[in-house]
Amino acid sequence: MDIGIDTFADVALGGSYPKRLRELVEKMELAGEAGPDVLGLGGHGP
Repeated sequence: MDIGIDTFADVALGGSYPKRLRELVEKMELAGEAGPDVLGLGGHGP
């Protein structure tokens, strides 16, 4: 069994894709320090 963290990479209406990507990378780096087996990221394009 794997323990992991999963998130969805949504961008709010009028939001910035580069800013959201930076935020997600920061969150994933922090989550990675907790030592999960899996970091999942989902999303879709406009």
